[in-house]
Amino acid sequence: MKILLTIFFLLFSSSVVAELPISLFGIEILEKGEIYKKDTSITRTCNSYRILNDKTRPSWTNIKFKKNDLFDRQCIKMYDDGIIHTINGIKMWLYFDDFEKSDLNDYGLEESLEIVKTLRKNLSTLYKINEKKFKVFYTYQISEDTHILNNYFYIKYKKKSKGNLYLYGFFQAIKEQNPSPNIGKIGSGWISIDLSSNKEKFDIYMQGLKDKKNNIIKENELDSYIELFNSSHSVF
Repeated sequence: MKILLTIFFLLFSSSVVAELPISLFGIEILEKGEIYKKDTSITRTCNSYRILNDKTRPSWTNIKFKKNDLFDRQCIKMYDDGIIHTINGIKMWLYFDDFEKSDLNDYGLEESLEIVKTLRKNLSTLYKINEKKFKVFYTYQISEDTHILNNYFYIKYKKKSKGNLYLYGFFQAIKEQNPSPNIGKIGSGWISIDLSSNKEKFDIYMQGLKDKKNNIIKENELDSYIELFNSSHSVF
């Protein structure tokens, strides 16, 4: 992985704080979104919009997020009154059967899982959270056409000034049996993180985990599943 793992300490908050997080990427939860706009005439709420690695899509910036070199897209989601209820970051990439044009060298499965572990560890350090308080789950699914490895992690807490808050992340790697015609895409991956006050949104995240309860694997089994993922369909 070519991204320096130490960057996370400087990117999520303006300073190290001895409390559970109320901000992400320099944006505070349950504040007016208007105060973070660079141009009040613009209503879009992300720093950029680039699906996977399609560099032909335009990027635009109008929210004053703290720059983060891992997450391509940083967004806020608001209620009708303009109050921010969710702050989100996401990174997506593709795997190709042609390694020279693939992101695989930057975002292989093992490297990606290490990034997620480091992300969780640095969030714990930054916000003085006991890392063991994060609930962490891995799931592995096999179908006729795909292998899918997921990682969920989350923590719920309450702040007097903000009420109930949810900090949660998700990682997914998908490997397809047959490359896309004329493209050679054999899979995709993504990492996301959310800080939210919206219980319904968090419940949707939790439902995704509950739906996969029969596919949960133990962390000490990861090496075997990584080997299975990498060897399946003999493409990697």
